[in-house]
Formats: sequence, structure tokens, C-alpha cells
Amino acid sequence: SRAATFTKSHRIVFSSTLLVAAMQASGKERAMEWASGWSKIAVATARERPGAALAVVAAVGAALPFLLCALALAALTFLGLALPLSFATAAWWVVTNRDSEKKQDGPSTILSRLRAGTLRLSTLSEGSERVCSEISNRGSSIAEISNKTVDLLVVYSGQADFKMEGGDDAARLVARRIADIVERPSVCHTHGDDDSNNTPCTPPRTVCAVDVETLCDVETHFPGGPSLEKMLADGCANVLFVVESSVCLESPSDALRKFKRKLKALSFANTDRTACAPFTTVAVSRSVGPDGSVWCGPKVGGKAGAEFDREIDELFCDKTTRLCPRCDAEIEHNGPGVVDRWAREVLVPALGGFAPLTPRILSLSSTHTALLTRHLGARDSVVGCDSWFHDTEHGVGDVSVTKIPRIDPWAPDLELVKQLNPTLIVCAYDASAEALREIAPRWRLGDSFAKRESVCEGEGDSSSFSFEIVTLPCPLGRDCLRKSAAQILTLGGLARVDENVAQQASDKLTDGLLEIRAKAEKAFGGDRGSIRNDNHENPKTKTLRPQPWIFIEADPELFSADSCTPLGAALAEGLGVGNIADPVWSDETLSSTDDASLSSRAAAALALRMKIPNEEKSAPKDTHYPQLSASRFWSPREPDWWVVAHPTDSGLSATEKSFGDSLDPEDRERHAALREKRVVALSNHLCHAASQWTPELVDVVAAVFEEMAKRVDEIEVVVEEEEAIVEVQEDTEAKEVQETQEANDVNAFRDADGTSFDSAMEPTSAQTKREVLHDSLRDRNLRGLPKSFLTTDLPVLGITHLDLSKNELSELPGLGSLANSLKVLKLERNWFEKVPPEVGTLPFLEELDLSRNFVRPSDASLALDSLSKLKHLKVVDLRWNRKVCTAEVLARMRRRLSGGPVEESDSNACESDGISSVDVRVTVSFPAPDGAFVGSSPADRNANLLRAQLEPWSTLQLRRRLIEDFHQDQAAVGDPERVLRAEVMSLLLRRYETEGLLTPKGIAQRPQRRVVGTPVPELHLAPLRVELKAWLEQRAKGAKGNVQERPSIDAEAYMILRSPTDFNAKLGAGSRAARKAADKFAKFECLWKCAEIALRGVDSAFANEFTALAVTYQFQGSPHIDKQNVGPFYGLAIGDFADGTGGICVESTARTVLAVNTKHALGKIDGRFPHWVAPWDVENSTRFSLIYYRTTGDPEPITAAAFDGDGIGVGGDSERESSPEDEE
Repeated sequence: SRAATFTKSHRIVFSSTLLVAAMQASGKERAMEWASGWSKIAVATARERPGAALAVVAAVGAALPFLLCALALAALTFLGLALPLSFATAAWWVVTNRDSEKKQDGPSTILSRLRAGTLRLSTLSEGSERVCSEISNRGSSIAEISNKTVDLLVVYSGQADFKMEGGDDAARLVARRIADIVERPSVCHTHGDDDSNNTPCTPPRTVCAVDVETLCDVETHFPGGPSLEKMLADGCANVLFVVESSVCLESPSDALRKFKRKLKALSFANTDRTACAPFTTVAVSRSVGPDGSVWCGPKVGGKAGAEFDREIDELFCDKTTRLCPRCDAEIEHNGPGVVDRWAREVLVPALGGFAPLTPRILSLSSTHTALLTRHLGARDSVVGCDSWFHDTEHGVGDVSVTKIPRIDPWAPDLELVKQLNPTLIVCAYDASAEALREIAPRWRLGDSFAKRESVCEGEGDSSSFSFEIVTLPCPLGRDCLRKSAAQILTLGGLARVDENVAQQASDKLTDGLLEIRAKAEKAFGGDRGSIRNDNHENPKTKTLRPQPWIFIEADPELFSADSCTPLGAALAEGLGVGNIADPVWSDETLSSTDDASLSSRAAAALALRMKIPNEEKSAPKDTHYPQLSASRFWSPREPDWWVVAHPTDSGLSATEKSFGDSLDPEDRERHAALREKRVVALSNHLCHAASQWTPELVDVVAAVFEEMAKRVDEIEVVVEEEEAIVEVQEDTEAKEVQETQEANDVNAFRDADGTSFDSAMEPTSAQTKREVLHDSLRDRNLRGLPKSFLTTDLPVLGITHLDLSKNELSELPGLGSLANSLKVLKLERNWFEKVPPEVGTLPFLEELDLSRNFVRPSDASLALDSLSKLKHLKVVDLRWNRKVCTAEVLARMRRRLSGGPVEESDSNACESDGISSVDVRVTVSFPAPDGAFVGSSPADRNANLLRAQLEPWSTLQLRRRLIEDFHQDQAAVGDPERVLRAEVMSLLLRRYETEGLLTPKGIAQRPQRRVVGTPVPELHLAPLRVELKAWLEQRAKGAKGNVQERPSIDAEAYMILRSPTDFNAKLGAGSRAARKAADKFAKFECLWKCAEIALRGVDSAFANEFTALAVTYQFQGSPHIDKQNVGPFYGLAIGDFADGTGGICVESTARTVLAVNTKHALGKIDGRFPHWVAPWDVENSTRFSLIYYRTTGDPEPITAAAFDGDGIGVGGDSERESSPEDEE
């Protein structure tokens, strides 16, 4: 067999050789034939046309000298220029790279090159076999660490995938900069001294830097050298970890993950220190790419560095101490200033055993200057401030308070900034920060590091001018007060003031407003907040006064501040007032009021006087400091109080008058607040405080509250006098006419016995504190309580019932002060996510009502351990909490609160002796009771059946319909615990059948009203058809049969496309769902654009707002409600189904259905009503549909179920007015 194989192989090789020889031979023959052919052509041409042949020969002869000259010139040029340049380039390359050969460098070679200055840290790539680069002249290599201890070991972990411009990764760049600062003599900055008076605090220190990948493999590359444990424990005095997070995803590198695994397996038992050296961490993040484009926005620090610091702290917490606090640095947007400041003020003093240095702060914001000087106790740290800061401490008699230098924040004097030599600059606006970029420190980037570089560009020693820029903008939005309090803590951390001082300043803002709110509720709430009721059957019944409205006059031109600004939010939170500058109102209500003509004339007069356009003529600007139009002062309502928040004559500080002072008496009479002198003019100091977001906002609100309370008392005195006069007149008239029904003519504010109604309602000694608290704290829109409210503001004697229902509370500080008396605690309709932990300190508590909150079902959130210890507890009400809704949670709570074990299988069961049975109330919705629903999803329900059309409604809405629309006795069906959903649905269907709206077979017979959508031109439909067919084919081929993204809907294909504005914001956070949405959008972008063009021709505004597009094929029935929608949607159907079929049916009222025709037309429907697709011929026709909807942004109010082509709501036959229960 071997011989046969050899013979066969030999034949193959021989045949291949013959084939190659034949090809070569054939090539020679073809060349000979070609030359012979051309020679014959030339001979024939010379014989037939001798003149042409002579001309060719003459031309070649004439051109030959020129060709020879050109070749000679080219040769001379190459020899004279190109060849020497090539030799010079080669020589330069050899000289500059003679030390960068591919051979492996040993420790001794690295050390010699470091001392010679030919090697820098940045030239060593992460993961190479070059182990350690010494940055100081007295550094040490890894081989010498066992014999010599360095002062600081810098371990850095960079991201090789994202390089800085110039070649360095961020971690290596930060490590090099910190090492340059530490290795030089540090300078101790004495505040207020010149640079000449600065004295060295510590000598230069030795630094060794190494990347984590090389450190992990040090024992492999250097056998016999120091181990990782020796390096971290005995080879260095301190350890600094520099960890870089990857851009956007903020994930650690693979090398860092490996290093963490190595650290967890280390044992320092064999080291001299028996523990790791003191450590700290620098968390590095990046946000800007090399071309300057922002990838994820500026982020301080990084998730990878913070997690690494936390894990190291937990790993070495027993024996290892922390060197100094962690540094969080965003190095591209903020530059190297944050690293420089931390290294000089924190790290270097910590290496010498000293506390951090005090920063030199330049504050270019009046708010932050006021916080530093008046609230954080850091005036000595402020070396400069902005021009508009109102300094209340300087010039008032205290000679020790020096004047702070002033700098214009919009055009700063850069030379003066250098003279002040700040290390921290605080700005409120980006423009101020950008103006300082010219002198801000920069990174030194580049490929060549042969020469020693300085820390700052253009400077050469450790005292180089460098500073950190921090922008703390004005907080805006509904939670601007929370942001303001958090900003105070942030500023305190930057200024390194005592945490308790910063926390006290932050609490002064939040708790101070809450304390004023409590006083306001006592002063204006209860009987003071009541008005007369015209109910003659019960004249003592009184309703709450409507919410007062204010206008904040920011300047005489009617510029104001809404409730999303610090001043507006402080007044809203502290006084519970509304703001007419809030942009949630429209002028549509003006035409519906009785005095529309009078208000319109007054608004026109005001607009003419102030030359301010009406809202109808000018679109509102997107700002929280708007200039109000004239009509806003009467729609939706006229302001009750007028707050002047700029200096005026009445404020004794300026010559500028307020808007009211500039009006003549006739114009002032048009404004009730000006006419009745309900005006609060702030003083000069409070005007400055009103423009800031400091704790002094509490003083502003307190001043407004005092003026309001004073004016209310005056008004009440006048009202009482007028009522007394009217009463005397009525009594006189009654006596004159001798009527027999004098009791009916008595004033509603008088009781039958002649005593004042207000005095009759005052709590007597026999009344319990429960009534007072009930009237004061229930339904007050409270978002929080002061920490001292339950301990000092309320009488602790006899408080057994505390009712805080119908508020927005999420915690109860100081509840333990009521431990000796409280028995009933009602917290219904609040924002609690867990049972307040202070409940466990109430030993006499009998009833706890936490219904209609947001409590979570975990044992910790339910506080089962604490509740199980309350021996007097009888009732725990957790009904209507969405998370606490399962039978398992109810069984677990009953078992734990009745003395059962933590788990059924737990052998250590708790004893139940002495513990009474507890009534645990939970609304169980899962698993659903029998008969509650028909079908597991809308796809399983027949849309022709009335019950299927009603299934999307909640049980509460069905119960309300049964009572209000069909007049069912509320006592019979109103109890949700006794009458369940199945019974409610059965009673409701019987009512429909009684009225003839339901057949015996369950088919709905409710009348339908036709609504025609806006037709879409064929020009827009044609490309849509092409894209939809391509989509269906592509989905069927590429989705492996899974073309239904919404299984609860009956459709053969269903796809959702998200808008780029929806998923782009989430891509920066590393969301996988956003990445999938972006990929899907890129795949079907043409379909999206065609659909958008079709919608833009009908409603261009909604085409810019919709955030998602649902594309379906063969959609059928499926009654449902789109709970995630925040407004109406547009629907478009395309196909060959019959006209008048396949539209969208939506329930308008209890007895009316709207049928919207969407075939080749766009219909506007509110998906928050039950809706479904009308029947159509599924077997013999096709139907595509496009649904444009919005799931983000401000929600639109629910008005009509469908809209006509003009956008006007289409109602049913029996629309009912909303009740207070609906609003709740």
C-alpha cells in the first residue's frame, strides 16, 4: 500500500511539472507570434506608405534626446535629495528607537533607563512585560522592592479600548500626574500669604507605578522576586489605586477583574505588616472623545472605581486603614484641576500624617458665596467673589472681617485670578466656567516623553498655577428644593467643611419650610381656613377655603417666577399657595366665566398700559421666569397675594418702584390684591435672598407668612365688624316687619344661642387631641414633617389618635415621642414605600392604617419583626397597595403577626403566648378569584361580547359605573371587600340587558357613533405599502418565527419602533434595551420616515412629539387599555379590507361607542379608554396598521375618547360630570 501511495503521489507531481512546462512553452510561442506579427505589419506599412514610416522614425529620433535628459534629471534628483533624506530618516529612527527593541527589558535595564531619563511611565503599554517605571530619581524597581520600601505604590488600571488624544490612556495619565506632584517637595499654602511665604511641608517622596495586569503576573515574569503580598504590604508605605471606567458603560477592564480575584485570594500572614498598606483610590471617568464630541455627558468619577474602592474597603477593613478619602475625577470635561487639587491638598498631607489643607475658593456665584460665608463657616477660605454678592458681614462694625475681592463672573480679570491663586473656582453658569478655560490647567498629551515634563503646561515646579472648576447651576423643576439641599451638601464637601455643619445648613432649608408650613396650616387651616356653607339644613358644616394664589413680581415689567424655581417652590411648600405663573393653565377658561367681558376689558387695559402682548398673540417662552401676559392675571384666577421680590421704595433700599406703585388709582382698583392691600414687599436683604437658593429662603417665606397672617387678622376684624353691622340691620328689619322666622335670617356664622360659630368650634378641655390633629393634618398636601414636629410642636399629653391621611408623606421623624399614648395611626393615601420603622417603638399601638400607599412586599418593608412584638396590635390595614396584593403575602403576614414561625419549615418557631390575633387586611388580586376575568389576555376575548369590552376597566371603575350610571344602591355594592369583581360584573351586565344593550348571548348592542379620520394622500400611502410589505417579509425570514412582540394582542405580526429621542438618552447609561431599540430603528428607518411623513401632513406638532410606532399585521379585536400612554394616539390602517370595517372602536360613555374609520385615514383616539378593532374579513383580505403614540413627557388630561379632523373631542350621548371621587 505504501508503494502504491508513493507511485500515485509521484504521478501527481510529475503531471503538475509537465503542466507548468507546457504553460511556459506556450507562453514563449505566443510571444514569438506576437513579435512576428508586429514586424510583418511594420514592413507592410513601410512598403505601402514610405512617407508615414519616415515620419515615425523622425519623431522618435527627435524625442529621444528629451527622454534621455529627463531620465538623467530624475536620477540626479534622487541621488541629491531623496537618497540623503532617506539615510537621515533611517539614522533618526535608529537613534530615537535604539532602546525600544523587541527584546525584553529586565528590572536593571528599566532602572538604568529611568535614571538616564530615556524612559517614561507613559511609554510602557498596559499588559507588557515591563514591570515597573520609577518616576523619581530615587525610585525602585520591582526587583528592589523587597530590599527597599517606596513611599507610594501607584497601581493603575486603564481602558485600552479608549485612548486619550496623544496615545495615553486616562489611568496612566492620571498616575503620571499624581506621581509628578508627590515626588516633588510639597508646598504648604497659608491662606492669605503670598507665594514667597510658602514653606515646604514635606520632603520629596519616592513613587513606583505599575499597571494591574503586570502586577498580576509579577511572579511569573520575575521568579524569585517579591510576591504580590510583599509588594502591597512591605514593599511600600502606602498604596494608591487609579481605576478608569470605560466610556458610557462604566465597566471595569478585564485586567482589573483579574486583579480583584487575585486580591481576594491573598493572605498577608507571612508579611511583616500582616496587612495591606494604607490605601486610597482615584476613580477616573471620561465623557469626551478625541474629536471633542460628547459621548455620555460629564460624569464625576466612575462606577468601576467606586465599586473597586468599596470592595477593597470591605476586603481589608479589619486590619488596613484608609490613607485619605477617595478622589472622583472626570478628566476631560473638567481637566486635570480636580486631580491636582486632590493630590496637593489631600494626598500629600496624608502621606505626611497631616489633615487635608484648606482650599482657596473663588466663588463666582452670589448664592454659593453666601452659603460659604454665612452658612458653612468657610469665609476664611473665600479669596474672591462675584461683583453682585451682598456682603452683610463686612462694614457692620466688625473690623476683623476683611473685604473680599470682587471679580466679574461674565468677564473675569484673568490676571487678578492668577494673583488670587485659587485652588477651587465655583460657578453657577457654564459661561463663567468657559471664560476661565484660557488659564485653566491642561493635560500634556503626546507620543514623546523623552524629556521630563512638568505638572502644568507652561510651568516647571510643584507650585504651578492650577485650579478645579465646578459648575453648580441653579436647581429648577418640581424638586428644586431637594436639589438645593443636596447642592449645599455638595458645596460643603468641596470646601471640606464639617459634615455636621453642612447637614445643618441643608436641614435648615428643608425643615425650616416644613415648620412654617405647619404654622401656616394652624393659622390658615382648620376653622381659619373655612368659609360659610349655604347648607341651611346643617349650618355648622363648613368647607375649606380655596387654595390662595400669589403673583411673584421679579421686576416692574411683570417678570415672575413659577413654582419650579427656588423662590416659587419655597412659597408653595412653605405656605401651600398656588402660583399664577405656572404654565399649566390656558385662557380657555376665561371665556367660560361669568365675568369674562369685565376680565377681558381689564386685561386689555393692562396690556395696553404695559405694552405686553396677550397669550393668544405670542407663544409662551420655555422659561421658569416668564414675563406674564395681561390675561394671566385673571385666568385661571386673579392672584390673592402680590409678593414684590425686587428692591423698591417700600423696601427702603432703592429708588425703583414696584408695578403697583406705578399705577394710578383707577388701574389699581382692577387688581383685588392691590386694592385690598394684600401686598408683601420684601426688604433689600430678603430680595437678595429671594434670588438665591440658600437657607435664607426660609426667612423670605417667614416674612411673607407674617405679613399674610397680619393682613388676614386685619381683614377678619373688618369682616366681623361688617357682619355685626349687617346683623343689627337684619334684626332691626326683622322686628319692624315682625316676621316669625327670625332663626332663618340669623347670620350663618352665628349659632342658635347667639354664640360665635368659630368659638363654638374651638376645642374645649373635654375634646381629645385627636380632633385637633384630624382637622389640622388630614388632607393638607404635606410632603414632609419637621423633625421636631411630633416632639415639640404637638402636645404630647393624651394623643391617642394621629391621622395624617391624604398627604404626600414618605417618612415620620420623631414618631417615637408618642410611644406612651398613641393607639391609632392612620396613614391612608400617602407615599410610604415601607412601614415606618418607628412603629416598632409604639408599644400601645392597636391600629395601623397604611392603605392606598406604595408599600413593598418584603419582610423588611413590612417591618414584620417590629410589628410582631406589638402585643396590643389588632388591625393592620394594607389594602390597595399595588405591590402587596398576593395571597402569599397575606398568609405570610398572618402567620408572622399571629406568632407563627418565620418560615413554615423553621424549627425555631416563635411562641404565640400573650400575642392576640391580628386582623390583617390585604386586597388580594393574584391569583385572581374565580369568575373575576374571562380570558387571560385581550387576545383571548371576543370583542363582540360586552363583557370583553368591559374587562379592561378596573373593579373600582366598574363599581362606580354601576352606582353612578345605573343608579345601583351604593350600600349594596360599595364594599369592595364583600362585593368582589365577579359579582360587580354580573350586576352590571344585568343592567345592560335590562336596558336592551345586551343580547341573551352576551353580544353588545350599544349604539355606535361614526367618526371619520383625516384622509392620507395616495402620495404618502404608496411608499408605506412598499415598506410594510418589505417589513413583513423581512420579519418572517429573520425573526425565526417570532414576529409577535405583544402576545396579549391578537395579531399575526406586531412590532414596536422607539423614537431616537427615546433611546438615545438611555444609550449613554449602557442600556441593552436601548441598544436593541437603536439597532431595530436603524433596520427599519425607512418605514419610520414614511410613517412620519404621512402623520406630518395631518398633525405636524404630534409628528415631533410621538415616541413610539406600533406596526401590526392582521390585528383583530383585542379590547384593551394602553396604560403607559400619556395622551391620545393616531391610528392608520392600510389594506384591501372592505370600507366601513376594520376601524377602531373606543368606548366614549357607559352606553355609547365611537367607531373611528382609519382605513387610509388618520384617526385620533385616546387609548386610555377601552378600545378594540372592529370586525373585518380576515380570511380574504389583509390589514396593516400604524399606531403613533407617546409614553414619555407630561401627561395630557383625559377629556374625550376620540377627536374629529379638527382635533375637537367627540362626546357621547350621556356624558357625566366628574365627581370628587374621580379626581381622587
